[in-house]
Amino acid sequence: MAETTAHKPFASLTGLCVEDEPLVSLEMSKTLTEVGIGKVLTAHRLSSAFQHLEQSKIDIALLDYDLGFGERTTELGLKLADLGAKVVFSSGYDISELDPRLHEFVFIEKPARPGFIAETITKILTEAEDVKKAGP
Repeated sequence: MAETTAHKPFASLTGLCVEDEPLVSLEMSKTLTEVGIGKVLTAHRLSSAFQHLEQSKIDIALLDYDLGFGERTTELGLKLADLGAKVVFSSGYDISELDPRLHEFVFIEKPARPGFIAETITKILTEAEDVKKAGP
């Protein structure tokens, strides 16, 4: 018997994982897939992340704050939020060291267990769905 979207409520969503460390990126992408997100895009640099943004509607993004080589995901995260995406920043930095504009976003301090990341993403998406169902 085929599963319906009722059993996979996030199957129609697109996630974006932006992380410069390949193994961490793989783990984070796998976590988004395991949560049930139907399409997961990855990027290791800002240029490719912005290309994904131009080509796809992103519903949730998991962004490493510091991609190295002077690249920070601050503006990408703000842009995604303006477009209606749920945005989660992750970093080895303490949140107080991040751009103050990011303090209103969900922040995951690295290293984080995949289970904790999955719980956080699920909670954010479930709360967003509950708001949609409640309507204006």
